[in-house]
Amino acid sequence: MALYLGIELSEGQLRVVKLRAQYRKLVVEGIYRVPRAPGPEGIAMAAQAIRGALATPPDGVGVAIPGTDAALRPLSLPKALLRRGPKVLAAELEGQLPFDVDSAVIDAQLVRDGEVAELLAAGARVERVSAVIDALKSADLDPREVGVMPLALGELSSAFVEWSSPDPVLLVHAYESRADVCVLAGGKVQFARTLTGQSTPAVRERFLKDIDRFARDRDVPVVQFERGQRKDDIANARRYTNDQHSNLNPPARTHSQALSEPNPGCACLFHSLLESRH
Repeated sequence: MALYLGIELSEGQLRVVKLRAQYRKLVVEGIYRVPRAPGPEGIAMAAQAIRGALATPPDGVGVAIPGTDAALRPLSLPKALLRRGPKVLAAELEGQLPFDVDSAVIDAQLVRDGEVAELLAAGARVERVSAVIDALKSADLDPREVGVMPLALGELSSAFVEWSSPDPVLLVHAYESRADVCVLAGGKVQFARTLTGQSTPAVRERFLKDIDRFARDRDVPVVQFERGQRKDDIANARRYTNDQHSNLNPPARTHSQALSEPNPGCACLFHSLLESRH
């Protein structure tokens, strides 16, 4: 039975989920946190501790790098232009990234199809992504996929049927000094951003404006919490509204069924770099 590892890289830890393939299903065997020191050496040492706890090498490894190590940008491209390949992405991102496109690895995933395709593009410095790959390879944990938090949160939509609903779903993953924010709709990531505790007021204001604009463009209600207000009250009201539109919900699936099905809306990023290093 095949063994798979999913690794989330944060500033002070490696978070690991251990999955076992059993009869065309994936079963979670364990979830671990391994402290790490700064830099690639810290990643390598933590990875060696993970590998040392395994009886055999895993059959597959996927890793998500911190959102602060990448730049996420929305793009709109005519489908005919998109077929020309990665060079089109590089040209569109020229001047939009906080680093030179020539020194970056870039990829994108589809948000909305049409004559003009809407994409969410990601770019990261080649040296940073390469350092993570090399650190994991040194511990015999060679990654098949490299993703970016918070985009990787979108993969959860294949495990929770409610999150594959056509209605937008907001996911917030807060840890250490950062928070990953991801909006899903129809099982696809529509919006993603990483906030840090060191964010300036201007960055926070721009983020809130982005959320407001996203909600306004898609007629998504924004709920404001007041001091003393119970989240259960809002959750119950939201649940009642969803019940009135139950015909929009897809058929229920078991947890094991959901885990065994791929999610085409959340593609692995940085395929080109991985392929060039094998």
